[in-house]
Amino acid sequence: MGKRIVHVVDYLMPTLGYQEFLLPKWNAKFDHEVSIVTSDRYYPIPNYDDTWGKTLGSRICGSGQEELEKVKIIRLPVLFEFKARPLIKNLIETIQSLDPDLVFIHGTGSFSIYQCSLAFRNSKTKVFADNHMIKEVVQEGFLQSIYYVLHKFLIKNLISKYVDYFIGTSPSSCKYMEDCEGVPVSKMSILDIGIDTTIFKPGNEKKENLIPIIVQSGKLTEEKKPQWLSEAVLKLLDKGVQLKLKFIGSYSPEIMTSIQDRFSKKGYEEMLIVSDLLPLEQLASEFRKSDLVVFPEAASLSCLEAAACNTMVIMADLPASMERVARGVGKVYRRGDIEHLAETIFELLENKDTLKRLGESSGKSARKEYSYESITKQLFELAGFN
Repeated sequence: MGKRIVHVVDYLMPTLGYQEFLLPKWNAKFDHEVSIVTSDRYYPIPNYDDTWGKTLGSRICGSGQEELEKVKIIRLPVLFEFKARPLIKNLIETIQSLDPDLVFIHGTGSFSIYQCSLAFRNSKTKVFADNHMIKEVVQEGFLQSIYYVLHKFLIKNLISKYVDYFIGTSPSSCKYMEDCEGVPVSKMSILDIGIDTTIFKPGNEKKENLIPIIVQSGKLTEEKKPQWLSEAVLKLLDKGVQLKLKFIGSYSPEIMTSIQDRFSKKGYEEMLIVSDLLPLEQLASEFRKSDLVVFPEAASLSCLEAAACNTMVIMADLPASMERVARGVGKVYRRGDIEHLAETIFELLENKDTLKRLGESSGKSARKEYSYESITKQLFELAGFN
């Protein structure tokens, strides 16, 4: 008999390929009754209208219900937002009406973890909460320090009593929960962020570029440092290395204009290509056709998706990325070291046969280690679902 699973998500963008929709989608493939309860709006990314807005439309998309990939999506109005955290109206009443066996809260820093853990503390419903954060990207400041002190006190002394499991998406995020949120180690488990292997997989596209193409995709904002990659590519172009740089995604206009100006002043404007967000199937095709995909900063999910397409990836040497390398996915460079990034790119592009072999090996590891089918089975085992 199928179980009733409710995922609670602050901001849901189901077409962008994030875990908040992919995990429920794969839960539903096992014939469980799966719902997502979320807000009536999309994440407030900087410069929304010039980035995601071009693809998604208005950020406030409205309340209501729909079904997508056998998942019921319920959007509710928001009472207020604070620091990209919405307080969702009628959240508990809506979840209770679904009579769930499992409530899975996406984000240990959301208002929803307080609401749900307390509301279901004396019920048969299991409550899980996940976390994607790593300590290296924690924001600093007076308000942030007050928030972390208060949040840690409440999680450690109250909320952790009523959450069955805190799910880290990597050992690094578990360390964050332990140090920054006071979560007991005994209540932690790891459930990787995965890839949709029905989309991101080897295909028929050929890497037949006369000039090698390097891609960076996703959020092309300050936190992802596309300017680092552009500087590394410019260094190689100045040395006579032939290659093109292609950005695909939602970008900061200021950063991208600055990058375009730098290429233009050096006479390399034809070596830079900028594309808006693409549908996931088209993005997968771009990954398969590119020679190399680079993520100069942060531990992006897109690096796993690119790797799954049998394209070699370079990542910053953050702990989460080092964990991926240890499991056979990609290669790292010294974070923020532009010279080392340029050297790493050059070494990989120097031998096409070696690059092809590394890409195929990395892809095989990514599809094996990070498939949502295996991740869903792990979740069900943790929840005690047979």
